[in-house]
Amino acid sequence: MRELTKDEIAILQRHAKWLQSDGEEGEKADLSYTDLSFADLSGTNLSGTNLSNANLSGTNLSYTDLSFADLSNANLSNANLSNANLSNANLSNANLSNANLSNANLSNANLDFSCWPLWCGSRDVKADDRLVAQLLFHVTRLNVTQCSGGVREAMEHIQTMAVSDLFCEYRNDIKKIGE
Repeated sequence: MRELTKDEIAILQRHAKWLQSDGEEGEKADLSYTDLSFADLSGTNLSGTNLSNANLSGTNLSYTDLSFADLSNANLSNANLSNANLSNANLSNANLSNANLSNANLSNANLDFSCWPLWCGSRDVKADDRLVAQLLFHVTRLNVTQCSGGVREAMEHIQTMAVSDLFCEYRNDIKKIGE
């Protein structure tokens, strides 16, 4: 991991002040298209890094330690998060469209209401039971009536195999399949 530059630290400090003052002081972080690869932005390094609402679109965050970081509501579209450690990170409501998450560690990350990238950049993500359950839940809720018989049959099989209680273990505001 590399140390952050004085400019990067200053941006993060102004952003923290902006968050703490509800936008009255400081400045919302705009780190778009910044190369933060190999940077340590873990909560332990910066006393609970909070990048919520920050603009990180197009940012290179590959191999960055973002464990325990608060990235809720962050714009991470087109960001390179490959091989990043996002374990335990709060990515709720984050825009991950076109983000490269290949080989990123998302175990125990909160991805509620986030935008999951559906391209090869989300391959080989390190997931945990909760993330797999969330993704499977949404896949099993697709309306496949217009699909070929083979696809419909495969989906029925997945729905039968999916343990609906597993989905509900992580959320109490969703209904089991068939309800």
